Amino acid sequence: IPLVARDVELFGYYIDQLQRRALNQFRYTPLNFESKIDEIKSVRGLITDFFCVAVSAHVPHINTRSFAAHKALGEFYDFANDFRDRILEYMVGQGYVNQIQIDSIEADEDVVSEATDALNMLNSFASSKGDETLKNMAADFQEALGKLKYLLMLK
Repeated sequence: IPLVARDVELFGYYIDQLQRRALNQFRYTPLNFESKIDEIKSVRGLITDFFCVAVSAHVPHINTRSFAAHKALGEFYDFANDFRDRILEYMVGQGYVNQIQIDSIEADEDVVSEATDALNMLNSFASSKGDETLKNMAADFQEALGKLKYLLMLK
């Protein structure tokens, strides 16, 4: 079928329009490396905080002269270790982290303060991801922290 000049011009126009649409649909979006670096730091900080919680519960558990505090801190120490393992396994499974790396541990001597900081960081991370499971895990941790506060009042 012979093409006339007008048909070639229209054909060129349609090709140009298709190319523009394709470019708009598959426009290259550069990765936001700053955001990814902040997320990695956030995950590492969260992991480190939960190691600090266990250390800050263990030291006074051993050093206290109060049997009530010894029992309360021991129970929380056991919970904190199990919880840390549970949350790390979940985060690896969800792809939030590929392998565990922690910063140097500088645990606060006040276990309640250290645990509250870790809880706040967990809540913040869970909210930023919209992860309901992490939010529920944070609630479990908050419950254990509340129980620790109560039991420490009995010493």
